[in-house]
Amino acid sequence: MRRLSILGSTGSIGTQALEVVTSLPGEFKVVALTARKSAALLAEQAQRFQAKAVAIADRSAAEELQERLTGTSIEVLTGLEGVLAVAGRDDVDLCLNALVGGVGMAPTIAALKAGMDVALSNKESLVMAGEHITELVRRKGVHLTRLTASTAPSGSVWRGSRTIRSGGWYSQAQAGPSGRGRGRSSPRRPRPRPCDIPTGTWGPRSPSIRPL
Repeated sequence: MRRLSILGSTGSIGTQALEVVTSLPGEFKVVALTARKSAALLAEQAQRFQAKAVAIADRSAAEELQERLTGTSIEVLTGLEGVLAVAGRDDVDLCLNALVGGVGMAPTIAALKAGMDVALSNKESLVMAGEHITELVRRKGVHLTRLTASTAPSGSVWRGSRTIRSGGWYSQAQAGPSGRGRGRSSPRRPRPRPCDIPTGTWGPRSPSIRPL
């Protein structure tokens, strides 16, 4: 069973990732979740998946989150420091970073430094720090897989020999800093491969960043 943290669990990619977890009982354990300010949904997710910890970036929503989780053993963290604490946990195997914008870069780096695999939908991480992140992937010997959600109502998630239906996910994995190397129309584009988490394509491939 892979231990999973999801940064941005209340967004579209985060919620779809939790749907994938639900569709694969016994294969993932959700350890920690984060959100920007959706306290109600974050609390519901944390209790449903029995997470150990949650972090909410907007401190003004922290009180509501704490109230909603009163009586539980779920740890509540706040601010960017809380998100970074979740990203760098040592009891997680895979960190899915679904944060939006430049704020997602530091958690990506924190997760890689902690030695965990990262599933990344936050393209700004690679735009802003692609060289540093690539070096971390090489040095730590971890996997970085890039994710995307399709606007289509459904897609296929490749999982071993099985195909699982899940809204908007596809498993064609390429990775690397955007705008470099081979384009999306290249005839050498890799075929879809089995993976533990839904993957997608954004651009050319870096040899040090591999499908999970």
